[in-house]
Amino acid sequence: MKKIFLNILILTLNFFTPTDIYSQDILDDMDIDQDTVATTVNAELFKESILKISPSQKILLISNQNQSFTKGDFISILVKAPIETLVFRALVAKVTDQKIAGIKLLKIYSNELWQNLDLNSEVLVLKGDDSYFKAKSKNSSENAKVKTEDRIEDEDDLFSTTNLNDDSDLSDENKGRFIKPDFTFGVNLGLIKAAGTQRHLNAQLAYQVADNIWAEMTAGISNIPEYPNVLNPSDLNTTLYNYSVRFKYTISAPFYSYIMPYVGFLIAQPISEGAGKETSPGIPTSTQRNKELAMVDELKANNIIYGFTLLKRIVPGWFVRAEVGSDMINGGLCIEF
Repeated sequence: MKKIFLNILILTLNFFTPTDIYSQDILDDMDIDQDTVATTVNAELFKESILKISPSQKILLISNQNQSFTKGDFISILVKAPIETLVFRALVAKVTDQKIAGIKLLKIYSNELWQNLDLNSEVLVLKGDDSYFKAKSKNSSENAKVKTEDRIEDEDDLFSTTNLNDDSDLSDENKGRFIKPDFTFGVNLGLIKAAGTQRHLNAQLAYQVADNIWAEMTAGISNIPEYPNVLNPSDLNTTLYNYSVRFKYTISAPFYSYIMPYVGFLIAQPISEGAGKETSPGIPTSTQRNKELAMVDELKANNIIYGFTLLKRIVPGWFVRAEVGSDMINGGLCIEF
């Protein structure tokens, strides 16, 4: 009887004695915000690749193999370093059937990771809210919101430099420039006046020496058949080389176009290897040979030139180019870099 009473007393004391109580969920024992964990688990990341970065580093082409986002979506780009880390925030401007998307960069979270991105870099794409990947702060939910005026509704917004409020955070580019990069390079086909009107293949390289002020070098070549034509028929041909230095000023125009008046200096150098030489004894005559040399010399030029260039942006980084001047009429394509 005493033994039974003793056991009952021990059980009663154990029942009323305070003891440590352990959580039923391992998350209760970890210093982790459960709301954050739940959101992170539900976040879906898609692997994609960077296909192209524009010279201004504001427009990117990325793959959309998973078709996880569409035009107008607000997305974040992450990399594993070694865990998923935010690199930048962007808006989707255009998505093609080839599963390629054009996006406009809004904000850089990690400059170091951004600088390490390159063509074909594998990245992770997150659609929607990314606040749980950022350091906890009172304003984190506000910073993750997209303002209505910041959404890209049309691919023309790729060219806009004023409709995105966060655009000022991207770089220290001089906002006074209409064309941001320092260089342009173009290949053109034009017409020049030389022994009539001749086709002229040429290329140009321009450098922006100051805001909207450019120094440009051009080089071109034309072939003038049957010139000089002292004899009839003539089997001579003349090659004309043109070199010029121009200074231009950029004026903004509608429809993402730019008018660039220019002034410069042109050097034209003709070469005709057969001019002034006999083809057979006494033919051509001495007078005719001297005339041939004089006709070739007529093509030489060292003079001031002037005119204007029109650039029309067709896609980010590329322009169609038209030119009218005292030296030539020209047209072609041009790239900025």
